[in-house]
Amino acid sequence: MPLHEHLSFRDGELFLDEVSAGQIAREFGTPVFVVSETQLRRETRRWRQALEDAWPDGPAALLPAFKANTCLALRHVLNGEGVGCDTFGEHELRAALSTGVDPARVSLNGTNKSEAAIRLAIEHGVRITLDSPREVETVLALTSSGSRPALVRLRLRPGGETLEAPSDFSDRGESIAGLAAAYRPGFALSDAERAARSIVDSGSARLVGTHVHLGRHTTSLSTWSGVVSDHVRQIARISAVCGGWRPEEIDLGGGYAERGSPVGQAIAGRGAAPEPPSPERYTQVIAQALRAGMRHHGFDSKGVALQLEPGRAVYGPAGVHLTRVVSVRRSPERPDRRWVELDTTEQFLADVVLEHARYPFVLAGRGSAAPGVPADLTGSSCGFDIIAAGVTVPEDVAPGDLVALLNTGAYVETQTTNFNAFPRPATVLVSGDLVEVIRRAETPAEVFARDRIPARLMGR
Repeated sequence: MPLHEHLSFRDGELFLDEVSAGQIAREFGTPVFVVSETQLRRETRRWRQALEDAWPDGPAALLPAFKANTCLALRHVLNGEGVGCDTFGEHELRAALSTGVDPARVSLNGTNKSEAAIRLAIEHGVRITLDSPREVETVLALTSSGSRPALVRLRLRPGGETLEAPSDFSDRGESIAGLAAAYRPGFALSDAERAARSIVDSGSARLVGTHVHLGRHTTSLSTWSGVVSDHVRQIARISAVCGGWRPEEIDLGGGYAERGSPVGQAIAGRGAAPEPPSPERYTQVIAQALRAGMRHHGFDSKGVALQLEPGRAVYGPAGVHLTRVVSVRRSPERPDRRWVELDTTEQFLADVVLEHARYPFVLAGRGSAAPGVPADLTGSSCGFDIIAAGVTVPEDVAPGDLVALLNTGAYVETQTTNFNAFPRPATVLVSGDLVEVIRRAETPAEVFARDRIPARLMGR
C-alpha cells in the first residue's frame, strides 16, 4: 500500500513529517487525530494548480468544504494558501469568517438556511447558494429596501443518463440516480426557472451563477462528465426564460475522491478499488465537459469563473488516527476468528457505518516478520463496533501495539460522538518536527457539562 508523502517508515516505526507516531502517542495519548500541515498544503496546492491549468477560460477558485474538517487552525492554513471555502448554514459560516477568510471566496450552502444565515451572508458579501423557493423569498425580502444586493446562485439537482451507474455508497447496488433522487437539496428545473426569473426581475438581488453537487458516489470520470453536461443543459433552460441571462460563475461542488479513498471499501464482496483519478484528471474532464457544453448551448466560456469544493480530497490524505491495541481475543465459537480490540471506536470514525468506509492502516510502532492472519479491528463501544472486518494483521499483534488508520483527515473528527460517554479525542497538527494541539481532548466531566438536574430530582 503506497503511503502519502508525509508518511515514512524509519527502522520499523511510522513517522508523520519528522515526528514518530510513537512520540505523538506518548505525548498526547491515544486515540488521537493527527493532521500533517505539510500534506494539507501539498494537496491544496496540487488541486488549485490543476484547476487553474484546466480552466484558463476565466477565474478558477478552489472552495474546500469547511464541513470536511472544522478545526479552525486548518482553515487558517488554507487561508494562507489563498483558497476559499464552502460553508453549510449559519454556524459554519460564522466559524469560517472568524478565521479571516476572504468573504468573496466563501459560498453559503445548505438546505433550510435561516434568515440569520442569509442576512449574515448579505452583510459580508458572501455568495449564497439558494436551495428552495422559500430562500429566494427571504433574500428578496431582505434586499427589497435597496441595501447591499445579495449575490446568489441556484443549486440545481444533478441529472443525466450517466447517473444510472451504481453508487459507491450503496451496499445493495443502488444507482447514483436513485440515491440522488432521495436526497432533498437542489431546485427542480421548473422551480429553478421561476426562481431565476424572479431574481433577475427583482433588481435587488443578483443572480451570478449556478451550483450542482453530486457527492462522493463514484470515481467514474464519464459520470462526472455527464453531470456537468446535464448542468449546462439546465443553465441553458434558465437562460432562455430569463431573456438570455448568462452565468458569471459555475460551482461544480464536491465529491471528488482522495488518494487511498476508504469509501465503500467495507462492503462485502467489493474488490479493492482502483486508485481514484488525480486532481489533474478530474479537473481536465470537468473543464472539457463544461467548455463543450457551453459551446453547444451557445455560451461563451471566456471570463466565466469555475469553482470546485474538494473538501474530502484536500483534507483526507493529511489525516491519521492513532490508536492502541487493548487486547486480542478469539471467538469461542470460531477459534479462527480474532478480534483486535482498539482504544478507539466507530463513534470516532462514523463513516465506517455511514459510508461503509475501510481506512487503510499500518502497525505504526514496530515492524513484524510474523505471518499475516485474518482479524477484525474492533472498537471499545458496546456495539459490534467493527472498524475493519476481515483484514490481515501480524500473528504476533499484541496489546500496546500502535495502529495508524490513514486517510482520516476529512469527515472523521467532525462526526465524533459521546456515545457510551466517551470523551472526544484531541487533534494535533504536525509541521516538520513541530507538534501542536489544535483541538484539545474533552474531559470526562465535559461530556456531561450541559446537563442540568432539577432540584426536585435531587431530594431538595
